[in-house]
Amino acid sequence: MTLIISDRCLSLKLLIFKLICQCVTPKLIQKLRMEEIDKNRLIKDYLTGVDLSGANLQGINLSWANLSNIDLQGANLTGANLNGVNLNKSNLNETYLIQVSLVGADIIEANLMGSDLTKSVLMGTNLSSANLSGVNLSKANLSGCNLSYTDLSWANLSYANLSNCNLNNAILQRSCLNKTKLTNVDFNDANVINARFADNQGINDELKNTLIQRGAFFDN
Repeated sequence: MTLIISDRCLSLKLLIFKLICQCVTPKLIQKLRMEEIDKNRLIKDYLTGVDLSGANLQGINLSWANLSNIDLQGANLTGANLNGVNLNKSNLNETYLIQVSLVGADIIEANLMGSDLTKSVLMGTNLSSANLSGVNLSKANLSGCNLSYTDLSWANLSYANLSNCNLNNAILQRSCLNKTKLTNVDFNDANVINARFADNQGINDELKNTLIQRGAFFDN
């Protein structure tokens, strides 16, 4: 028998899901001596049958949650706490992730095409093989990120901090790196054709000439 879930039921489940994320904290569990409560299990249970595409999840706390393979296309997660979250192979196409904290998160092979991550913090995040084409990462902090094999074509990385990032085999075609901090960045085998650089901290003359030879443009 096929179960048809009404819009009202989905809305109620989404509300319960949001309450779980905000209220079931390790501190509360310890206080109430409810160690058997598993936040990830509860989230998984209440996500069943819920379409989160386009959902308003502003300011939600999803830290350390396992959300792999989830569909968050077009959702609004502005100001959310996503530290340590597992978003591997998830769909975050055109998602609003403005001023989000994604420290130490796993976002491997995820689709973030066209998403807005302005002023977000992604220190130490693993974005290997993810699709970040056309994303807005202006003023974002990606220091120490793994961006190997990541598609950053047409991305806006102006004023972002990419210090100590691994861009090995990354695609940076037509990306904007105006005043991007690039100290100790690994550009090994990265595709920089038509990528635009300007006033970058961490780019010496040798690296600059190498990138130009590989098709990059420098406006300074």
